[in-house]
Amino acid sequence: VVREDREVTVGAILGKKSTSSTFGVYTTLEGIEFFNEDFNYKKLDVVLKEDCTFEVDEYMQNALYAIFPGKDIASAFAFNESERDELRTIALSVVSFILVFICVCISLINNFISAQIREGKRTIGTLRAVGASKQDVTSLYALQITRMLLLGFGTGFILYFISHRAICLLLVGEYMPIVVWPALIVFAVLSLACYINLAIRIRTVTKYSIVENIREL
Repeated sequence: VVREDREVTVGAILGKKSTSSTFGVYTTLEGIEFFNEDFNYKKLDVVLKEDCTFEVDEYMQNALYAIFPGKDIASAFAFNESERDELRTIALSVVSFILVFICVCISLINNFISAQIREGKRTIGTLRAVGASKQDVTSLYALQITRMLLLGFGTGFILYFISHRAICLLLVGEYMPIVVWPALIVFAVLSLACYINLAIRIRTVTKYSIVENIREL
């Protein structure tokens, strides 16, 4: 074992980074004060050894303002939190728009089906008279709803695919994967809501007798 004594200084250079004009040091707020005596640096990045919180960020900003008065001080933590807030706002706006869109679609489809059922009570009575069950009648109208949804979502997906490729090529400059699951969720919600409304409408019509359905004007 060979003993080697050396003198060390708090805030000494521990190792250079990739850029020759950049280096890193371990120090404290008291040690940072020495950098202000003759500030010959283009930029000073302060990285905490622990996770940053709002309280720590505020404390560090106040401390750095006191050490470097008149200097431009920016907080990456505050910037990231601001970006997250903007993303949350955008996400909430998009979700709200999607919910309104779903409600409008459900209302339009249900109004169409309800009108078809009201106008087709005699047809429903005739189908019941020849042996069609309530489930058979429901299946006929469910098929209409399925065709409407498939046509709408098929057209929308084609437009989405074309616009997605155009945005990737013209604006982003690289291909980004297409996200399909939100559309599938919307499709499932619309289908379920429309089927529930259809089942209620058919049950309301079929609670009357076949004769009453046929006589319906």
